[in-house]
Amino acid sequence: MAQNIIYYLDRSLIITDESFFEKNKEGQIMQPEDISKFLFEFESDHKKKLAVFKTHHFKESWEEILKQYSVIEAAGGIVKNPNGELLAIFRLGKWDLPKGKMEKGESPEDTALREISEECGISGHQIIGKICDTYHTYKIGNRKILKKTYWYAFTINEVSELIPQTIENIEEAQWFKPSELIRKLENSYPSIRQVLNDARAIKGFL
Repeated sequence: MAQNIIYYLDRSLIITDESFFEKNKEGQIMQPEDISKFLFEFESDHKKKLAVFKTHHFKESWEEILKQYSVIEAAGGIVKNPNGELLAIFRLGKWDLPKGKMEKGESPEDTALREISEECGISGHQIIGKICDTYHTYKIGNRKILKKTYWYAFTINEVSELIPQTIENIEEAQWFKPSELIRKLENSYPSIRQVLNDARAIKGFL
């Protein structure tokens, strides 16, 4: 199955191939050239929380979508300590996971390592696997931004003291049991909840 989700705060646009909806025959199968109109209609109707673009031509449709945006890349992750607790941050009124924009010449893995260190004041965390990629969009003036974030699972061998990066508006950095973090992320973004859910696919991590 090929599928991407673009998050508009609490709204979601799903682009998917036919394997997603073979069991559900409702809805029109669309061509790549239809995506611009479809995207415009969804972005204009703020009451619509979910839209699904169903196509037999996923790659071509996704390439057409990318033409509509300026793409920025970022990376971040979930860190687990020896007590099985997970690292989260509180920023701008929401619980979140540490992440940040990629610098020139930097790999996604290096970005995730650096951003976690900078935002939470820890070191010694090690990547154990890729979780997923997420996409969310916003505007800077009239410029439409699509941010792609690469997410990784990390472990650390000690329960490190956390130092939130206040210059980046991070008010708190805390360790939570997975069940506690699930509750905290009720006050978060759908893309962040997706990351935690997808992390369950890494054997022995959550």
